[in-house]
Amino acid sequence: MKTFLLKHPAFVIFFLSLLLATVFVVSGQMQSGGGFPLDDAWIHQTYARNLAASGQWSYTAGTVSGGSTSPLWTLLIAAADLISAQAGLWLTFVFSILLFSLTIWLGVKTLSAFIDLPFSGLLLAAFVLASEWHLLWAAGSGMETILYSALILALFFLLAQEHPCWGKIGLFAGLILWVRPDGLTLLGPILLVFVSRCLQKKEPVRAIFALVLPFVVLLSAYIAFNVSTTGAFFPNTFYAKQQEYSARWALPLLTRIGQEILPILTGTGIVLLPGFIAAIVFTFQHRSVPAAGMILWILGSILVYAIRLPVTYQHGRYLIPIIAPYLVVSLLGMFWLLQRIRLPRWQKLGQFSWATLTLCTAVAFYFTGLSAYCQDISLIDHLMVQPARWVAENVPSEKIIAVHDIGAMGYFSGHQLVDLAGLANPEVIPFMRDEPRLHQYLLEKGCAYFVGFSDWYSSSSQWGRVVQTFTANYQNQPQTVVIIDLQ
Repeated sequence: MKTFLLKHPAFVIFFLSLLLATVFVVSGQMQSGGGFPLDDAWIHQTYARNLAASGQWSYTAGTVSGGSTSPLWTLLIAAADLISAQAGLWLTFVFSILLFSLTIWLGVKTLSAFIDLPFSGLLLAAFVLASEWHLLWAAGSGMETILYSALILALFFLLAQEHPCWGKIGLFAGLILWVRPDGLTLLGPILLVFVSRCLQKKEPVRAIFALVLPFVVLLSAYIAFNVSTTGAFFPNTFYAKQQEYSARWALPLLTRIGQEILPILTGTGIVLLPGFIAAIVFTFQHRSVPAAGMILWILGSILVYAIRLPVTYQHGRYLIPIIAPYLVVSLLGMFWLLQRIRLPRWQKLGQFSWATLTLCTAVAFYFTGLSAYCQDISLIDHLMVQPARWVAENVPSEKIIAVHDIGAMGYFSGHQLVDLAGLANPEVIPFMRDEPRLHQYLLEKGCAYFVGFSDWYSSSSQWGRVVQTFTANYQNQPQTVVIIDLQ
């Protein structure tokens, strides 16, 4: 058995990842009562259910709209919904756990492309990646985040090969857009490696056609899909989120950058920070362009989010896909740094000390992350799912509901919605923070009720009569969702 495991480390890595993710997600579901830790996950479920039922890309049945950020993820869930809506829910978790295991395996494979490691080193790297609580949280979130992470690592793994297959790289680069539009940023490291290899005469310039053709085909199809559903090149969320949080642009850029870095370091990331710095030195000494591409993409992504979407709520959900490449690069730096210690005695001491510290940190944050996962599911249930069920039971089905967070409300209520966040109703984006204009818009649309956080709009208490409230504590602060009768 031991010989088999040593000869097949991929089996061990995949099994370890599968075990850690399954325990995390199943425990979280059992302790919290079940559900998702994000309201947006219910948006995917609603689009998928409607697609499976009618073949139409719609949030409200009969009306085509582009509120899903990740068409490919929605399509995967819709395939499960063809069995039943309930199957779609639990298969979402199955897909996510399998993709999580694939992500960890790709992370270790990418690391191995840069540095030779013994079985113990591969196992340590796998455990560090597989116990990272942000990635586990993402695997149980019902969102496309873990699929996006897997595709990112797949691209970096392909770029790190001695003879990259540019057709595959172009295919993955195009496919990743169907998961998240910010996948366009990966063109940076792709072109960096390609141009470098051409300059070194390792690649003929004509190879650009193998790279560009599949990418352009998938990009064109992606743009055509968005134009047909939203009238724009990108999903509504791409524009809505930037407008919604534009007030944060007033913060100094360095402050925003620091805030974006913090979630990445909350966990084993802080222990591995010296490894990230060492990896930069490794890149210069070995002139490794693929490693440089990873490092520049990580730093560039942090900067892009700091400039365009400087938010870190929900454990830095938009930054989670950066964490897996960050860990791979940091592990590379730490292993390389420890291998450079000349005296065997000191090398063993350094390896043992670092491994112990890293493993203890990883285990501690595994359980911290599980606690956060349970709390987040409970919070969404109290503040999103329960109001949606109340509306379904107490509001006549012909009434129109105005809501800021449309996920659970769309899935459970069965009512026609007006989306104040602009995902399903993009026309609201230009004035989404102009409360008098927004209130007038609700009246024009014939909305009977407003459902949202009591403090999200300062004037919402004047829009009508509060008929129901739902309260839950988040980080020792009470959060309240109100249902207001607008008529």
